[in-house]
Amino acid sequence: MPETPRRSLDGARALVTGANRGIGAAFVDALMVAGVERVYACSRDPRTLEPAMARYGARLAPVELEMTDADQVARVCRTVQDVDLLVSNAGREGSGRVVGHDEQDARHLFEVHLWGPWRLADGLAPMIRERQGGVIFVQSIAALVLSRRGPFYSASKAAATMMAAALRESLRDSGATVTNVFP
Repeated sequence: MPETPRRSLDGARALVTGANRGIGAAFVDALMVAGVERVYACSRDPRTLEPAMARYGARLAPVELEMTDADQVARVCRTVQDVDLLVSNAGREGSGRVVGHDEQDARHLFEVHLWGPWRLADGLAPMIRERQGGVIFVQSIAALVLSRRGPFYSASKAAATMMAAALRESLRDSGATVTNVFP
């Protein structure tokens, strides 16, 4: 199999969900160091991005985004029209047993980890395809090995992993890449 050439991020534009803390903030920092022109940093509360805005100035564009709000996801897809790289990182913890688990909580885990990221990737796919860009889905090792502490968390991340694999197949002919990472 031929090796895929490494692409430079100089001048690229990235959108990172859950950009205000943890792995998302680390992605923002790494992308800035790698030379991206702009990072659309998504958070439920853009005020939490103020430290990154102070560090990176106009290269960082704060974006309000609640992954479970289909209208907000659609609005982001309509307004951000120059994305080369999507880093789908937003997530939440989940715990509890399967038997007796609150159904609303289980559904919310799937909204955050599967349906929201799918809506966002689906909405941005035409520009990522056109720009021969990429998508990185931040999953969890719990997608591969059942978390006894959070089986619905595992199930939602496993479903998201399969969705990302299907997206990879859909975008393959365009030269775009789709990657799952499992911290």
